[in-house]
Amino acid sequence: MKKIYSLILISFFITASFAQNEFVNDGATVTVQDGALLFVNGEIKTNTGSTLNNDGVIELTGDWEFNGTAVHNAGTSGERLVRFNDPTANYETQTVRGNGNIYFFNVEIVNDAIAIAGDWFGGVELESDITIGNEIDFLSSNAKIYIGDRVLTMENSLPTAFVNASNQRYIQTDGSGLGGLKWKVDANETYLFPIGTRFPDLTDPSFLSSNYAPFEIALSTLGDNVDYLTARFNHVNDPGAITGSNPSYGTAWGGSFDCTPYGLPSNQQIVLSDMAQDYGIWEIEPDGSSSSGWGDYDITFYPDVPKLTAPTPNSGFVMFKALKAPSAFNFASDNWGDYVLPESGEPCAATDAAALIANPSLGVTAIGMNSFSKFALAGNEVTALPVELLYLKADPINNEFIRVHWSTAVEIDNAGFYLERSTDGVDFEEISWISGNGNTSQEMYYSYNDLDVEHNVVYYYRLRQVDFDGSYEYTYIVNAMISTTDVFNISEFIPNPTNEHTRVVVNSSTDREITVTIFNTLGQLVKDEVHHIAPGQYSIDFNMQHLADGTYHAVFRTQNEIHNRKLIITK
Repeated sequence: MKKIYSLILISFFITASFAQNEFVNDGATVTVQDGALLFVNGEIKTNTGSTLNNDGVIELTGDWEFNGTAVHNAGTSGERLVRFNDPTANYETQTVRGNGNIYFFNVEIVNDAIAIAGDWFGGVELESDITIGNEIDFLSSNAKIYIGDRVLTMENSLPTAFVNASNQRYIQTDGSGLGGLKWKVDANETYLFPIGTRFPDLTDPSFLSSNYAPFEIALSTLGDNVDYLTARFNHVNDPGAITGSNPSYGTAWGGSFDCTPYGLPSNQQIVLSDMAQDYGIWEIEPDGSSSSGWGDYDITFYPDVPKLTAPTPNSGFVMFKALKAPSAFNFASDNWGDYVLPESGEPCAATDAAALIANPSLGVTAIGMNSFSKFALAGNEVTALPVELLYLKADPINNEFIRVHWSTAVEIDNAGFYLERSTDGVDFEEISWISGNGNTSQEMYYSYNDLDVEHNVVYYYRLRQVDFDGSYEYTYIVNAMISTTDVFNISEFIPNPTNEHTRVVVNSSTDREITVTIFNTLGQLVKDEVHHIAPGQYSIDFNMQHLADGTYHAVFRTQNEIHNRKLIITK
């Protein structure tokens, strides 16, 4: 049934009409006043010669079709809101199409989009270009707008124009070099473009999942005729090669150069050997032309880390760097090695892969850009260490100090180890040098007692193993904590909701055994695991790919405690 509240209809010659499950305007002028609601339990069709003025709220559960010279005026005051709603949660896709003037002022999306059996259902899908005057609010938990090759223009230049955007609520751009999110921008502002794509499954490309791949751009200047930036993210199996030499460094990729990457200290050697495979590229285009240049900016890309690090060789990368090539770049014939250095500024901004996996909010940043085009990620694969490390551990001793100890099976030209410490797992400092044993095939043991520690603080440790020629490699990170009291806590699931992978973080002052049981809403056991937790901070990772959409109840049991957590899975 259709409901009309406080609706004023002003008709000329031909009137608007209601049929079953649709509202058809065949040439009338219809006005929805400020404070009024026009609810259509179905689709809206505005045909040639019709005008729809909206100062209130128009809510529909079906498609919106514009035909001929149909006009939708967003009004001059009031809510001026169009709400796309799927009240029955049946994942019915709502389509916006037509050749009229498609303009909305405020839009709310209350329609979840999910992938089921390799196909997408629900959300809002564009079959025509549209313009938004003020704001899009992704209200429901999996609200998405699929624009494909179409253009969604946002006229509001404030960075707050997209509300509630997240890794489950965003704009999907699957275009082949066309379309995208076109946003009006200003200098001295920072914008987060909430874009992503429908991502093919690695084992079966016909199956699609979501891939949120936003970027944040900090514009310090803009060219004199640049008003809009259009951005899209597209899946690309093979973005091309990174070979050849760079004259500024006189070395071939993967040669190396010193850099200060995010998540690691200075003087780290960066080796770029491969482009990220089976992931995607970002394309950013300015409008118009500019005699004063396109502008100056820094940009940070936030890839979907599990999807980025899944394909070979990406899974072996120890570093990620964003490269920018011209818009006319040809993946088959051109070489990313020619574009390793940015146009100005810091030449080697990069992000440590382990740090990115632990903290995806680090992103991958390119600094000192002054033009717009295609961006992709490059990295370097793990190379064999000249030292074979058997283990690296950090243990609290009598709750007084932390002992860091390790063992090697083989050492080749090993000068020694810098022991580095951090309190956040990102920024490390050297606390000791421990000499190595040069060349040996015997098992060697090393230890260091860290006496300068505080209670109830998690300390992270790693080794920087140095060869006689000065080259070096980093080990993985371990952590420990001393405490005057018994400390034990479990975080909420991160992320939550999730579609595939999630985790909880455990802080414990002692060794513990944790039993994890997860139940669905019917009380059926779907997962049963046991984890042994060492003192310090520990991450328990879960793969939820085999579970259906829904709400799940997780129980974490130790010898003396029970903790309950709720998890929502949406795909």
